[in-house]
Amino acid sequence: MVYLLRHMHGSDVRFLESFHGDGLAHGTPVNAVGVLSRADEIGGCRLDAMEAAARVAARYATDERLRRLCPVVVPVAGLLGAAGATLREEEYRVLAQVAAEPLSEVVELLLTADRFGASEPARRRTLDRLGLFGVRLSISLIREGKVADSADLARALVDHSGIERLREVFAAQFVGRSEVLKARSALAVLDECLPPDSPLAADAERIRASAHEFVELRLLHLLRSGRLPGNDEQLAEMDLLLGGAGAAAHSRLGLPADATPARIATAARAALARWQVIAEHPFSARELRTAARAAVRSCEGVLATVAG
Repeated sequence: MVYLLRHMHGSDVRFLESFHGDGLAHGTPVNAVGVLSRADEIGGCRLDAMEAAARVAARYATDERLRRLCPVVVPVAGLLGAAGATLREEEYRVLAQVAAEPLSEVVELLLTADRFGASEPARRRTLDRLGLFGVRLSISLIREGKVADSADLARALVDHSGIERLREVFAAQFVGRSEVLKARSALAVLDECLPPDSPLAADAERIRASAHEFVELRLLHLLRSGRLPGNDEQLAEMDLLLGGAGAAAHSRLGLPADATPARIATAARAALARWQVIAEHPFSARELRTAARAAVRSCEGVLATVAG
């Protein structure tokens, strides 16, 4: 589920609570992504608006009630991203012309959207396409020499919009585990159709209980719902190992995409040793020991992938 919000109100929380079910057949924190839409407006269209929106998103991500329902919140300025993807040369020339004016005149023009849009028809059209934040950002980038042409500006606008970060989140949350999510949905359909005491229902339950991919999803659900014990460091590492940031080996270990197989193997062996200790420690909570054994299995899977 992708949930668009501008500010988190009680109605948003109630909607998310109604969407989420107790079982994995329904919505869970594993397949929910919040998008803080029109993020540039949160910061009043100032040049630091996206940084302000990122702080708001981070605050939402640490809110216990919201984190249980939607642990990933990404700020996105959709209009800015769309403008960057389709920026025209004519629009760049309009912006470059304004950027070349004396600073005092530029400041006056950019005080409000009405003032900028009323100055010339071409500026009004550019404002409609980029929004006030996009216009301010573009002129700032041009004046500072950070972009030299329309292609540079287009890339910069997309980079600032948050669209790329949203794509990364989608890849990690949905694309990387698409087959597992489809299989889970198929089992959920079987649950609805089959009598509980039928042999096929028993087979489906065995698959759900034994397949490690489903175990990872179940534990991610519990972890992100705040129902697994452990300190912050342990839970953060477990989230990664279970595929919370993506199923790729480097993602599970918090390594860059260009990490060498040797580096991945070294990190996986270190993680394996840590979680074996937790799984076998007599003072570890029972739920944590169960989750630690799954983390060990995930580490072994990473090592097998690297070795293969």
